Amino acid sequence: MCFQAAARATTNAKFDRAMKEIGELDVKVLEWLSDKPHFQWSRSHFKDYSKCDILLNNLCESFNSSILEVKEKPILTMLEWIREYLTVKMQQNRDRAAKMWSDKKICPKIKKIVDRNVDKASDCILIKANNWNYDISCYDGARYTVDLVAHTCSCRKWELSCIPCKNGMSAICAQELDLLDFLHSCYQVQTYTKVYEPRMMPMDGAYKEEDQCKVVKDNKHQGVCYNSICPALCILMDAYVFAPSPPPELQPSVKIRAPAPMAPMPHAFVSNPTPSASMKPSASALFIKDGKKFVKVSDLAGVLSSSSNATMQTKGEKKPT
Repeated sequence: MCFQAAARATTNAKFDRAMKEIGELDVKVLEWLSDKPHFQWSRSHFKDYSKCDILLNNLCESFNSSILEVKEKPILTMLEWIREYLTVKMQQNRDRAAKMWSDKKICPKIKKIVDRNVDKASDCILIKANNWNYDISCYDGARYTVDLVAHTCSCRKWELSCIPCKNGMSAICAQELDLLDFLHSCYQVQTYTKVYEPRMMPMDGAYKEEDQCKVVKDNKHQGVCYNSICPALCILMDAYVFAPSPPPELQPSVKIRAPAPMAPMPHAFVSNPTPSASMKPSASALFIKDGKKFVKVSDLAGVLSSSSNATMQTKGEKKPT
């Protein structure tokens, strides 16, 4: 109870009084609390620019509980779920403001706080200094000063939340002034609507069915082996691996080097047994273009294998089985 009093205190006097009571109960607790920055857990040391007096992180916990079921999923799946969740949530808030709050000026939860402070204002005794400054006395013996021009009260509740406290409400109601003139604009339905006005636009999937079919249909180099030829064969050939005259975007940018110096062999591509310049490549057989002749790779297997074994034996490596 003493800790809650210290955390909820809005003035230094109330905070010091609560801390003194904590010290009388347990000195170690007082020392532990004194080591913590007071502005992190007590309203009495909060700045007033945030327009918020919330002590707990319920806002974060509420969102955390909403995404609890997808936290263990892959990162892309989780992010996509969060995107869809926020899209639906923002649209629901827009619909709520447009359909249910269209005739309201203040958001419902703020309206409840205002009504509660108006009810508590009956406990205050006013002494009017001028049209804008009041001396407020409460039944518990506390006394505060209210400035209607600066929207402040010495209890600091008005400054922290920008919602008139019971002392401010008593002065406002005494002059029958409009409450909207003393309430921050962030609590109005109009501002709420503007906050959720930006849309999260829908997104296409990773693949578009029509576009994907078009790409497959127009792919003239389909079946060409660009980088899936046996790595060992590519190393022995010491050559770029691509089809005859492929488009620039499909040409590889990295050249694979052979472990031992060998005569570079020309380009490799997939073609039919009798390739020609006008033929479209297919996956029937793999040929190596040697000058003006096309040599089947299977015919070169023995030559390449013997050359590779000789090189490995020269380096003292174990002959592969």
